[in-house]
Amino acid sequence: SRPLVSKIEVQGLFGEYDVEVAMAEGGITLLFGTNGVGKSTILRIIDRMLSPGMPLLLSEPIRSAQLTFTDGTWIRFDHESESWTEGLGQVASATGKIDDPSQALHNSYFQEWLSRNFSSLSVVDGLIVDSDGDPLSQTMVSRILIRYGEALLHRRIRTQSPAVGQLSDQQANCLSSQRSLSRPCRLITSERLQKKSASHKRSLSYIPKTGEARLHSGTTVQSIASALKDMIKNAREASRSKTSDIDASFFNRALPKLANPQPLEPSQRSGLIGELERLHQRLSDCVLATSQLVLPSLTQNSPAVQTIFDLYLQDLFDKARATAEILTQLELFVNTMNEQLIDKTASLHAEDGLRLTRNTDKQVLPLDRLSSGEQHLIVLFYYLIFQTQAGGVCLIDEPEISLNVDWQHRFISNVIKVSGVAPQQYIIATHSPVVIREHQELLRPVERRGDVAS
Repeated sequence: SRPLVSKIEVQGLFGEYDVEVAMAEGGITLLFGTNGVGKSTILRIIDRMLSPGMPLLLSEPIRSAQLTFTDGTWIRFDHESESWTEGLGQVASATGKIDDPSQALHNSYFQEWLSRNFSSLSVVDGLIVDSDGDPLSQTMVSRILIRYGEALLHRRIRTQSPAVGQLSDQQANCLSSQRSLSRPCRLITSERLQKKSASHKRSLSYIPKTGEARLHSGTTVQSIASALKDMIKNAREASRSKTSDIDASFFNRALPKLANPQPLEPSQRSGLIGELERLHQRLSDCVLATSQLVLPSLTQNSPAVQTIFDLYLQDLFDKARATAEILTQLELFVNTMNEQLIDKTASLHAEDGLRLTRNTDKQVLPLDRLSSGEQHLIVLFYYLIFQTQAGGVCLIDEPEISLNVDWQHRFISNVIKVSGVAPQQYIIATHSPVVIREHQELLRPVERRGDVAS
């Protein structure tokens, strides 16, 4: 797993003062402080430092910023020289040698660097080994570590004072390729809910290859419903493709089993059938099932027939598991909505993507007629569940906006549930005493460290 952000240091924030924040352990940090102290700006800086965002960082009101990670690596941006520096903190000395080789060998950044530059080498139990698993000599290890130290010291990118947003494609590609410490990062801003307008007709794009839906400015609950519809459609198509592949190979897989039949025990077969029925019901609830589940009766007791029947059952189970990942996400999204909605029920629909019905008369409600709080709830958890990646960093600015007291109270608990599906680090800026009430151990103040000398 990737290391977490352990600290952010910003010098010259707004040209007035410095800020340093050490993150809470465990993956969730709640930032709090007075209005205007820079909480939202800090989230924005983290987002732009974890992705190739130099043009955007040049517009931030800072002199410099540094992110430090839990494994000792760090990245630093200097506004005046418009440069990046990446490294290992105290591990690399000024001579390019490694002060503590054992620390480097256990460092994830070193291991990534080693695999890129020496494809036949790897780190096993703190030792650099070749493709046969044999440890390298101490002389070879020293040479590699010296080269690694030199690489750290020279990881600096300078631009020729470009205007913001004016980096050439070549410069941008270079910057991206050099940012070895970048990682998936998602900033959910306080302006996450916007009304649709003529200039925001294409507010969402869907990428079938990864199943990721990207929401742009102009996000509405209607665009989320459209994205969910696309997800369901693509998941069903992937399931049909998987079914076709499994069915095409059934004959070739069945013949060897007929030659040496090994049927399951009755209890094993019964357990597999029960698990298959439960999985198919979950798929049906999320409109991902592409057909009815029909199980033939096992009327013959010969080992050969039982073995082929067991293979058929296992194939049905493998077909059903083709959409397991998106199924888990969809279930979490719908369940999170229904645990909090009052007098309404959220459900998935193949044609509409997302439907909300009124419990009293079962009437389908127009999504744009939902309250501001309900729309914020849908948008916020859509981002959290579908727009973040495992091992990344999720930044959330003022999640309490438009949420009632009960929803604010549940928010951190729901974030913990989401992290069970896609484990990642959460850094949240909030003013809400309700959000932080039961999570004092996660609080980290954003405070001035002293005025910058003029």
